[in-house]
Amino acid sequence: MKTPLRILIVEDSEDDARLAMLQVEKGNYSIEYEIVQTAEKMEASLNGNAWDIILCDYQMPRFNGFEALKLFKRSGIDIPFIIISGTIGEEIAVECMKAGADDYLMKGHLTRLLPAIERGLREAGNRAERKRLEIEQKRAEEEIKRNEAKRFELERELMQSQKMESLGTLASGIAHDFNNILAIISGYAELGGRKSLSHQPELMKCFEAISLASRRGALLVSQLLTFARKSETVFRSVDINALIVELTLFFSETFPKTIHISTNLERNAPAIVADVTQLHQVFMNLCVNARDAMAEGGSIAIATRVLENADVKPEFPKATAQRYMAIVISDTGSGMDERTKGKIFDPFFTTKDPSKGTGLGLALVHSIIENHQGMIGVESEIGKGTAFRLYLPIEASFADEKEPRKDIYFNPPAGTGTVLLIEDEAMIIDMVQSVLNSEGYSLLTARDGEEGVAMFARHQKEIVAVLSDFGLPKLRGDEVARRIKKIDPKADIILISGFFDPGIKINMEKIGVNRFIQKPFTIAELACCLQSVVDAKD
Repeated sequence: MKTPLRILIVEDSEDDARLAMLQVEKGNYSIEYEIVQTAEKMEASLNGNAWDIILCDYQMPRFNGFEALKLFKRSGIDIPFIIISGTIGEEIAVECMKAGADDYLMKGHLTRLLPAIERGLREAGNRAERKRLEIEQKRAEEEIKRNEAKRFELERELMQSQKMESLGTLASGIAHDFNNILAIISGYAELGGRKSLSHQPELMKCFEAISLASRRGALLVSQLLTFARKSETVFRSVDINALIVELTLFFSETFPKTIHISTNLERNAPAIVADVTQLHQVFMNLCVNARDAMAEGGSIAIATRVLENADVKPEFPKATAQRYMAIVISDTGSGMDERTKGKIFDPFFTTKDPSKGTGLGLALVHSIIENHQGMIGVESEIGKGTAFRLYLPIEASFADEKEPRKDIYFNPPAGTGTVLLIEDEAMIIDMVQSVLNSEGYSLLTARDGEEGVAMFARHQKEIVAVLSDFGLPKLRGDEVARRIKKIDPKADIILISGFFDPGIKINMEKIGVNRFIQKPFTIAELACCLQSVVDAKD
């Protein structure tokens, strides 16, 4: 079976072209050819057909082989180009070979034509194979680079996740100790404030400032636990406007003075059901990102507005709540391009330096909003700033409820009975003793878990409630609770800690321990919790 061979002949003499084809037909080829005589026709033929080889005369009336060779090279086609001429000199032939011709023949020696064609086809095939291999090698190298980049990214994410795991372990470890310190600070500040209520108003302001600072410290610990996924989610009624006002004051004190913060809050906005600590985390991340996008200063605006379902559904078709609280946090910062906008909620994606960002902040924001059955959208343009839009559902049953603000100097009803306090921190013991004695309670104290269980066993008939720290020497608070429940299944136990693992709280509730106080606590919280125990016994 003959091999197809398509030949483009650049020749002004049809007789010379036919003589050449007679030589080619001696080979095992099925020939198809076209004869062109001008540059225009040659270019059109190269663009419109697929040729295997070009045979070109050197000297033609309106065209020559050197010009044809240049035209051929500009086309980018890689097939053999053989010059055939009756007048070409050796110097011209060498120039043509340097310019890219595969071979040259004299018209009087066409016996060399068939071997030249076969050699040219073979070399062109070799070039094509080398090019194919080079392309494959390049693709393989690019694939290796991509895989290396992916491996590097996965290693970076693994290292980051390990850091987060370590942070979680560290957070839960320090939360108890740090909140112990805050409990002492806030407790004594509250006691000092109570004693200075009737006189020394300036001193009372000092105590209030200390209390506020301790609450902020507690908030930071809580946010750290949330960030490290070590805290439980507690949904309750939240006044979103009051939360924003509180945070705005905090940002105004801590952000550079070149950043102006403004609010436009809907009046008489209804409450939403949310975890206040997680919302703190959301606003903190978004506002810190806005600050970082305005290195030379700028403005942050926070606005709230109540929207009906019909206002939200065009952007978020899956919106199901009848009404939503829309919170818009916008800045005049550097903005983002479309590619960055599409990746901002991906874990570990960040545009900040490694020393300034982990790439987890917006991923956490997105997760929190979704856990609240809400939606989040973003608008941004390079050089024109960014606006995040949060939509949180307004529950009908909570629409008109707002959590009352607890007065830290609230005086609860006086109590009676004996309370067993199991606590290893001397300053907390002194503070609680001062509070409970002033409220009418008698106090027994124990400094470790074993002593606490023994103390309860000796005085169980007179003890109305047990206040036990969780991180105790010898026996942990949950084990103390189990042993006391074995002695008296009806014993009322209140566990106190700077950090409660959600799993441990569930286990405690199974044995009937369902009262927990988070450090740092206020005197009012402690007294009211004890009063609820006493009232339940009546």
